[in-house]
Amino acid sequence: MAGLEDPTADKKTALVSGLLQAVSLYLVYLALSLTDLWGLLPSAMQVITYGLLALAMIYCIMRGLMARVRWPLRRSLKAIILSSLSLAMAGALAGPDSKRLLEIAVKPQGIFSYPAPEISMMVTPPDYSGRAEFSEILMPGNEKASGLTPIPEGSRITIRAANMAYAPLLIAGKRPLHFQPSPDGGYTAAFDLTDEISWQVREGTRKIGEWPIFMMEDMAPIIKKADFQQIMTGAGLFSLTLDLSDDYGLDKVSVGVMASGASDKALSDRTELAISGIKTYSGRMYIGLGTSDFAGKLVDLIIEARDQAGQKQTKIISGITLPEREFSNPLSRQIMEIRTAIKAHPDQRKQQARRLMALGLAPDDGRTPAIYYMALRTAYWRLTNAKGPDDINNTRKILWDLANRMDGGERGQFSDDMLALLASLKLSLYQHQDIKDVKKQLQEIDKKIIFFKRHNPMNDEYDIKEMRVLYSKILKYLFQKKFDQAIPLVSYLERGFIYHDRGILSGQGYARFKVVSLARKQIDVLEKTQRQIMSFVFKNAVPLEVASLIVKKNDASDSMAANLSNKFRNWISIQKKLGASVARLGEILEKGGIDTTSLTAAARTLAHDTAQSMEAGDLSTASANQSQIMTLLKSLRKRLDREHLYNFARPTD
Repeated sequence: MAGLEDPTADKKTALVSGLLQAVSLYLVYLALSLTDLWGLLPSAMQVITYGLLALAMIYCIMRGLMARVRWPLRRSLKAIILSSLSLAMAGALAGPDSKRLLEIAVKPQGIFSYPAPEISMMVTPPDYSGRAEFSEILMPGNEKASGLTPIPEGSRITIRAANMAYAPLLIAGKRPLHFQPSPDGGYTAAFDLTDEISWQVREGTRKIGEWPIFMMEDMAPIIKKADFQQIMTGAGLFSLTLDLSDDYGLDKVSVGVMASGASDKALSDRTELAISGIKTYSGRMYIGLGTSDFAGKLVDLIIEARDQAGQKQTKIISGITLPEREFSNPLSRQIMEIRTAIKAHPDQRKQQARRLMALGLAPDDGRTPAIYYMALRTAYWRLTNAKGPDDINNTRKILWDLANRMDGGERGQFSDDMLALLASLKLSLYQHQDIKDVKKQLQEIDKKIIFFKRHNPMNDEYDIKEMRVLYSKILKYLFQKKFDQAIPLVSYLERGFIYHDRGILSGQGYARFKVVSLARKQIDVLEKTQRQIMSFVFKNAVPLEVASLIVKKNDASDSMAANLSNKFRNWISIQKKLGASVARLGEILEKGGIDTTSLTAAARTLAHDTAQSMEAGDLSTASANQSQIMTLLKSLRKRLDREHLYNFARPTD
């Protein structure tokens, strides 16, 4: 403080002036404290400042007592007014935090003792992570060891602060979050973990503690494979062979279409697939988008996989022709033409309405149920009195259902319903659900088939007894926890409802399926065995010539030659057994209605001739015969593969 000394001032005035100067200094200190300066500096700095302030105030008071003040009373009054205004402005800027800052100013933390804060953390991982909730006590006494537990991405982190007079501030990454009073005492704040790498608790500018976050990153779903295949049944179906995975679990998988090469990327006809709640999926899905306006056109097919954290991965299959529903009934084709024109030519809807009315009035042979004409009238009135897009969409839906029923009766909708139920059943197997839940699904499938057969007594595509054998097999594998063996049986059922004309679910369809499946496995064993025989003969051609002579002479004097001759005898025996196995396989296939006699008989004869050539020491002839056997086994495999592809599900299903 600067000014001229006033020696003439009386003692009372001088004392008042000195006191005012001391108070002004203190008010300036308080205003400075309200800026939260002490939170940025070590506590020793506040103690030093506090001590210097006390000395300065004592000095001002002592100068007043000695009537040797440097400022007159008027200037001291101005000083206290200015310092009071500064304090008021600082308090207004500090807001609700002013009380805490004033308490720290009056009671410096380096001089007065404050309770030690208690900081604890509770982590609630997302349900899909499969991890349990856990908590950690961070303060007091655990600052260095805390924060080292990995935390799954998307977890809910709740911080609790106790033993504190005022609510602190939580900084999660760069986000400030205010603590709120907790019912059980203390304060709590929470945040969802996204990309934060650390968090800290502050009282204003003072950092109480900071802790790192070791996040277990949730990777986006992976689409390893997505292959499109058109199903040539005229039902507007196609299949997708998918190989999907996610580290925590797939939530939704959907497909949609857009015009090929479209720049606006507007996705149409989005359809969710029965894939959710599983970490991996490898199999085939059957999808029908016959109702799409893009049916029969060139499109880009979009597959989108999304996890429970909201992350998604997409794959585009470009330039495919979206299968369309083919109608054999002339009336159904006319209805579909009207349905397409309603969307393509909005200005001609009255004309299309008149066409609907004409179809409803046209005479027929009297075998068309009246309900079809009622549906045509309903579509007509909805179209002529349409008040918005919903009425137009409902009209087109009525026309689609009507065209399907007139063309294929109940079977078309029945097949769609069954494929939806089977897709749900397959998902249950992928999710390893309880056998009771799967049994209910099988009962629902069985009930729908029985109702369908009651309404269609002439239909012989579905053998209830045969299908219940399949249900029992599925439940058996489920009981044994062999989910990977139960899923192909569901795929077999799916193909039975897709390919109606192949008798997959009628008569001895399942028996034929088992015969072909077992035969394909047997071919693998036979091919492997024949390769081993060929390898042995090729590697030991010269020594085998000697061994064959020993076999002929029955001389076992030389130990090495005798050992080789024993192996030689074993391989000759294996070659004979292979021929017998091929013959038995042919008999089994013939009983299953698959004629492979020409291949199996030739392979058996060659195996017998090969064994004789090996015994005679004619290894060149034996090698040539073995090559022919391999050719016949490969031909037999191709024959079985064709049978399997035509009638049954692929192994990847």
